[in-house]
Amino acid sequence: MKILALVTEAYGGRGGIAQYCRDLLDALCMLPECAQLVVLPRRVSDSPEEVPGKINYRMQAAAGKWHYVLELVRSMLGSSRYDFILCGHINLLPLAWLAKFLTGGRLVLLVYGIDVWQPHRNKWVRRF
Repeated sequence: MKILALVTEAYGGRGGIAQYCRDLLDALCMLPECAQLVVLPRRVSDSPEEVPGKINYRMQAAAGKWHYVLELVRSMLGSSRYDFILCGHINLLPLAWLAKFLTGGRLVLLVYGIDVWQPHRNKWVRRF
């Protein structure tokens, strides 16, 4: 199983969502069925702690919005098929949907607290 994960923060991140993403990615790595995880972080605040071997952690994605999109395109070109697209934040949903559409993977959205209590202000996020 190959997974593409779009996250706001994980390894090298601070706070609850970063910790949640690290825990989830660590758990996915322990699954024998999981062959590879490509992880695109939106931010990296600190030097990343040890990243499990199955994870291709593309820190260059955190260099700005266009770098993030560029790394997403590179990850889709480098591997034409993902089994799952893991979207770690609702604001990344349009990009995750594009990755799902282009690679054929199943989309999994993680949502947290106030970000989803009200309809999103972005019409594309609401639509997806």
